Amino acid sequence: MGGDIDAIRAEELAAEKAAKNAEGDADAARKNADGANGNAAKLEGEEDGAANGVKGEMSDLEKCKEELRKVEEELKRLLREKDSKNGDANAAELALKKAAMDAELKQMSEAELEAKLAEEKAEWKKAQEAYEKQQQDLKGTQEALDKAAEKLRKFRENEDNGKGSNGGVYPVAFHSSAQSRSVSLTAIVALVVGAFRSL
Repeated sequence: MGGDIDAIRAEELAAEKAAKNAEGDADAARKNADGANGNAAKLEGEEDGAANGVKGEMSDLEKCKEELRKVEEELKRLLREKDSKNGDANAAELALKKAAMDAELKQMSEAELEAKLAEEKAEWKKAQEAYEKQQQDLKGTQEALDKAAEKLRKFRENEDNGKGSNGGVYPVAFHSSAQSRSVSLTAIVALVVGAFRSL
């Protein structure tokens, strides 16, 4: 029986050793698991931190957009205010000029007024003649341009055999801006004439 006791003790020792080894393995596994859990928690924390960082950046972006909108509104308000002040200044300047002209007219005698009227009429006539000459020059220039355009159109059509196969040269209606300029000049002369007549 003595051999059995030794065998049992050896088995007990082996079982205790195996239990200690198992406990060591379990502790190591727990440590590994705790480390993995710590890493997972750390990664989750980093992920949450990154998400919070993105949310913060989005919040900052929204704040910047709001500030930009406010600045744009302020700029528009200032521009409107500037325009209204410029309009008031122009109106005041015109009123001052009119008042000065009225004062000058009141101080002039009838003979002086007639002389001034004759002078203004002469200036108006000179301006009218210059305008008519300019209109004639404009008409001559327009006719020359129309002739040149027609010649160019024929040349392009001949080069293209009328088919549009050489680079997309197609006949297009020609519109001159000269007529719109003459309308502007007419408007200016009409304003000058109106100003002189009001004197």
